Amino acid sequence: MKKDFFKTMLLMLCTVFTFAACSDDDDPILGSEAAMISFSFDPSVAANSIVTSQPVIGSDNSITYTVSEQATEAQLATLVPTVVVSSGATYTASGSDFSKEVTYKVVSEDGQTTTQYVVKVPGLTYPIEEQVAGTYKGLLNVEMMGSSLVVDEPKNITVTKNKGNAVDLLLTDFSFQGMPLGDIQLDSLTVTLDDKGVYTFTGNQGLTLGSGVGDCTVETEGTVDNGAVTAKLTILWMQVPINVTYTGERLTGDESGEAKMTAFSFTGNPSFVAQQPVINDDNTITFGVSESTTDEQLKSLQATVEVSAGATYKADGTDFSKDVTYTVVAEDGTVATYVVKAPARMASLKYSFDEWESVAGSFLSNAYDKPKPTNELASSAEGAGMLKLFGVTDMPIYKSTDDKVAGAAAARLVTMDTSAQANSLVPAITSGSVFTGWFDMSVATTDKLSSTRFGIAYDKKPLRFKGYYKYTPGEKFIDGTDVENIVTKDQTDECAIQAVLYEAETDDFTLTGHDINNSDKRVAVAALSDGTAKAAWTSFDIPFTWLEGKTYDPAKKYKLAIVCSSSKEGDLFKGAGGSTLLIDEFEVVGEAVAK
Repeated sequence: MKKDFFKTMLLMLCTVFTFAACSDDDDPILGSEAAMISFSFDPSVAANSIVTSQPVIGSDNSITYTVSEQATEAQLATLVPTVVVSSGATYTASGSDFSKEVTYKVVSEDGQTTTQYVVKVPGLTYPIEEQVAGTYKGLLNVEMMGSSLVVDEPKNITVTKNKGNAVDLLLTDFSFQGMPLGDIQLDSLTVTLDDKGVYTFTGNQGLTLGSGVGDCTVETEGTVDNGAVTAKLTILWMQVPINVTYTGERLTGDESGEAKMTAFSFTGNPSFVAQQPVINDDNTITFGVSESTTDEQLKSLQATVEVSAGATYKADGTDFSKDVTYTVVAEDGTVATYVVKAPARMASLKYSFDEWESVAGSFLSNAYDKPKPTNELASSAEGAGMLKLFGVTDMPIYKSTDDKVAGAAAARLVTMDTSAQANSLVPAITSGSVFTGWFDMSVATTDKLSSTRFGIAYDKKPLRFKGYYKYTPGEKFIDGTDVENIVTKDQTDECAIQAVLYEAETDDFTLTGHDINNSDKRVAVAALSDGTAKAAWTSFDIPFTWLEGKTYDPAKKYKLAIVCSSSKEGDLFKGAGGSTLLIDEFEVVGEAVAK
């Protein structure tokens, strides 16, 4: 009995322990924590090399970290995190692209608790000042409805940093088809950087343009890649897109701003070019050709152009029978425009002084030579020849064959000191002179200054007066204004050479020694400014200066007076005996102007 009792008690204890054990297995204790213990980017992972400070989990469950200045959104998208959560807990993420916010949800082991964490996008601070901002030099193109309105126009744009990763873009003086539309100012364009180091800027804004265009919208997109910019602006005006494209290079700031055309000429100096090109102050370039020049000859001209150091140029054509525009662009993008004007048809009035006519003397007058053509040229020899009556045998003008510039001869003008014979009919000095016009012997004894009738008919617009001269002043300067009181002065003589265009309402009207220098009929003058001694042949090329209030009117009649004197004040009977002026190869270049 006792043995059975113990068996029964042992069986009961085993049963109790068995039930107890089964009870523990059915009701385990599960964790209730849903915390993110740590969030990090393992620096040993290559994709995580852009991380400069490891993530910090804030009290508000935000996760923040920093990356390098050169980090891009593409690199953020490839980051590989390491996440540790509470024991037994699990987590899920809204994504793996850390260029956007990523939300993590951590769920406790018992499923009763959920905690949310947000990984913030790090502030990408791009080196915009160093890599994007600046002035760019490049070319602008504009297209509208399939038609090119502007092709490769040299233009600068300016990019400046705005707040954060944003820039402003300025394109000044925007125009096309002759319409000035004003400046294009684009603000707060968003900048991003890709993994290849290319910056992209985008934006969309309203804009008001001039010339009646008014309000429109502008969609902008562009890139900056290693200092090279490409921009596309789509200007939507009345539902019509105007496509503006720009390509350029960023300037360093050390470039020259000089955009000058320093020289312009025609290759080979063609014979039909009567007046070589001149670069004028208003950036026009003018030249002249002979009247017989054809358009085909003008089209054959080839220009040689020199511009400022570092500058470039481009022409809009090569047909010089019409205006040709040259655009000069400086190193820094500064633009200057030069216009080669269609040439004027030129006519040259030339006096070579190669041919002369001999005038025989008599018992009353001296023999002398006069330059041809004698119907256009006259000299003081015609009056001086009559001084033979008073014992004067020298002459104020000679044919010079041994001292000349070209051809067979030149003209030698000599001031005569006739003070020893001076009286009411004989001046104290007689300057050597040659002039266009004629000598009026009928008044030579009563009004010496009226005897020089200056000027011949001229139907061109005079442009330049050219020629050569040599000059040696005499030793003793005489003031013979008052023939009764001749005075020697301590003064050096000078020569005078000038050409005067004046109005002549009638064929017989002329200016004389009285008014050639002061008449209100004068319109334009080309005068030698330096009448001092010149030991060697010296060239001159003098433009005609239009007198105040005077212009050329092809409907009017004009005369041209070329006047040369071996003594500048010879018309006042002042000068030095022996003063010698040699002249040769005179030319007046004029423009044929249609009436």
